[in-house]
Amino acid sequence: MKQNDDVSRDRLEQMAGRIGRFTARHLVDADGLVYCGLNQRTLKPFRDREIRQEQCFADAHLKQHFSNAEVFNYEDSNMATAEYLLANLYQWQVTGAPAAKNAARRGFNALKAVAEAGSHNSRGVVMPMFGFLPKPHGGVAKARLCAEVSIDQYLRVMYALQEYAAGLARPAEKAWIDRFLAGCADCWDINHYTFNYFSNIVRWGACGHHAIAFGLYCSAVGETYRPTPHDGWFKIFRSRADALLECGEYGLSDNVASLTILAMKRLCQLKPEQRTTWLRYARRVFDDSAKAINAQGLAWLYPFIYKLKPDQRFAKPHWLPKPRNGETYYDFLRWRGNLFCPSSMQAGAALDLYELTGRKTYLTTARKLLLVLGGQDCLKYLIPLSPADLPKDYGFLGDKISGLNTAAWLRAYWQLRLAEGEPQRNGRRITQV
Repeated sequence: MKQNDDVSRDRLEQMAGRIGRFTARHLVDADGLVYCGLNQRTLKPFRDREIRQEQCFADAHLKQHFSNAEVFNYEDSNMATAEYLLANLYQWQVTGAPAAKNAARRGFNALKAVAEAGSHNSRGVVMPMFGFLPKPHGGVAKARLCAEVSIDQYLRVMYALQEYAAGLARPAEKAWIDRFLAGCADCWDINHYTFNYFSNIVRWGACGHHAIAFGLYCSAVGETYRPTPHDGWFKIFRSRADALLECGEYGLSDNVASLTILAMKRLCQLKPEQRTTWLRYARRVFDDSAKAINAQGLAWLYPFIYKLKPDQRFAKPHWLPKPRNGETYYDFLRWRGNLFCPSSMQAGAALDLYELTGRKTYLTTARKLLLVLGGQDCLKYLIPLSPADLPKDYGFLGDKISGLNTAAWLRAYWQLRLAEGEPQRNGRRITQV
């Protein structure tokens, strides 16, 4: 008779097979980018007529160059593709499967194409430059037109490229990655860590756990190529870093925790003399995210906005009043309904902490999350508690398959397989702390 651990491994293997096949078949576009969103009803990218106009951001440049669907389907595609690249890289390292190796390389080429297109972008940066990584609204063909960036896209892509360079890349690919990482740090320096974000100008590194973590990571990467001025930026972000130990009673999102932990993981390599500090930050944000996740692996869609604990509920879903000066960001943020999202990125964060500490409790946490979240062929963007928790005409959000959440589940699964079967990976031995 099989033991419980063997049964769990069998279940996870079956889940990974289903989710992997679905992702390869439906979530990857012709250029190798992973769609941010897919319509569950059609298993195809959303069309304009399936999306409310109010769902999209009121930005003249976006509306001039992109349809609502092009923005909606590709908003998080850079980091979804990065997660899928990692999933295939780790699968290849576990199984040696040529298909996984080819898929990882295809993901690399897709991200490279976006980066090369971004180098010709004259909007959103002080001048066209290599290292500008735009969101690929509309896919690779239109990436050069997008002026939007975000730290989560950058951080996951930079991290995934470093993993790819260490584990699979050919010499020419390694050289390109090396040049791109230096370009990323220089781009953020030249633009003073200030970029367009959802129709606003944002100074990054000054607010939010993952913003500070990205500033530390990006400037530390820059120092490895050109100490000045990146050492100055690192000192600025380091002076703000103790804010990573602060969190409200409602917890952090799994995305914020995962991004912060990825940055801390790299900083343990780049700034090993401060390893104890980086580990303290990583553990704290993980715990702060964990308290927002319920037994089903779900957390509030916007814990930083809703300010509710996992067992609390809105008694009656409702809209908040519109601001007097008009909505300039994202109208749906005014909605207060019982909406949850799967925390698959928390599973990856647990495995990153296991690699840093060797503590098997993190393996157990990752395995439990994967089991409760992997029951379907894919993971959704949000899960309403009841139909009434989505406002009228917003049912398409409940139909949205999340490329990011699905790819993050796959990445965590294959990272778990590596952790269970390999004492070291890419020359980096798991450390007992």
